[in-house]
Amino acid sequence: MRWQVPDARRQRNDVAKAYPAILNSGRSGFRLGFNIPAALQHHVVRFIHRCSNDVNGNGSYTDFWSAPVSINAYAQQLTNRWRQIIARYNAQVSIAIQMQDTGEVISYTNVPGMRFITASSVKVSILVELLHNTGGRLNSYQQGLAERVIRNSDNDAASTITNTYFGGNDGLNNIFRALGMTSSHTDIHWGWTLTTPQDQLKLLNEIYFKKGNSYLNDRSRNYIKSFMGSVSAGQNWGISAGSSSFYLKNGWNVTNGQWNVSSIGYIPGKYTIAVYTRQPSYDIGRQLIGNLAAATRQIVG
Repeated sequence: MRWQVPDARRQRNDVAKAYPAILNSGRSGFRLGFNIPAALQHHVVRFIHRCSNDVNGNGSYTDFWSAPVSINAYAQQLTNRWRQIIARYNAQVSIAIQMQDTGEVISYTNVPGMRFITASSVKVSILVELLHNTGGRLNSYQQGLAERVIRNSDNDAASTITNTYFGGNDGLNNIFRALGMTSSHTDIHWGWTLTTPQDQLKLLNEIYFKKGNSYLNDRSRNYIKSFMGSVSAGQNWGISAGSSSFYLKNGWNVTNGQWNVSSIGYIPGKYTIAVYTRQPSYDIGRQLIGNLAAATRQIVG
């Protein structure tokens, strides 16, 4: 975008001293005010100061580029804050969000390339796959399993769904392939599924951002939202921190003395979010995720 400078040729002796070989560099000062276009909000940009012999700036010219300028840039603010929070913990962490208005994905990790154990957060994938296979038409028995698997994080319900309707744990990989979740895979047990936050955003995108018939239909989307928006009291922590309205599913288990604690979900009208951690304590994992979630909500608004 371009703005013409009406108040130009102001005296700049400092510029003349720095660039004596440039003709009229001492008269390169200007004053300009403008409204920031909506398209530039939440981005880091550079401004170009162009001196030209053509009123439209297309003749002979000299350009000067500014340093990077943050215009309420979420990516810059979020990654800086996430880094500060994570640095206080002895933990492996990965976090990602997707903005609802722009579709922008913002992520940070202190362990690049690592895939995390989902624990019970994979139960969202389990229910989505069941809804996909049935077109959202669950019988009363399946409805009972669906409610228990999300609201109460019932492990037996999850195992019953995978064994009865997917042909075993390997059948869960169908949803990962279908949604392009290339870093997600399950093998001997659904609770030890490996994933990344970016992959989980693809799943959450199908539930919260899409409309009409794709992998799910709207009936199925509304069904799973009803459960993720009303989890039991013991499940209500994680990405909900700092927000009064939310949809979520958490997970936790222990492998080799380390806790795998995770939380995924949606903050209405704002973003989807997925946080995965591996560290020495369940309580520390919950605290860490809560701090990241609260900071995210504070910055995005």
